[in-house]
Amino acid sequence: MDGLALVASGLVFLAELGDKSRLLAIALAARYRPWPVFGGIAIAAAWMLGARPHRRTLRLAAGSLLSGLLLLLEGIVS
Repeated sequence: MDGLALVASGLVFLAELGDKSRLLAIALAARYRPWPVFGGIAIAAAWMLGARPHRRTLRLAAGSLLSGLLLLLEGIVS
């Protein structure tokens, strides 16, 4: 039973990791200048994607980039 709980906790952690990263990006952009934070996030995303990302990975990255830009725009407008 302990192994099952550990696997379930690990899966929840992995599923929520994107949300935590987005919250961290928002917090950093609120404290520091948004463009360097955005640049750092873009570099980290490129690093994680590797040299030859698959087409699906590119679509996910483009969606993440668009959502990040929309959040940044919302923060600037607010």
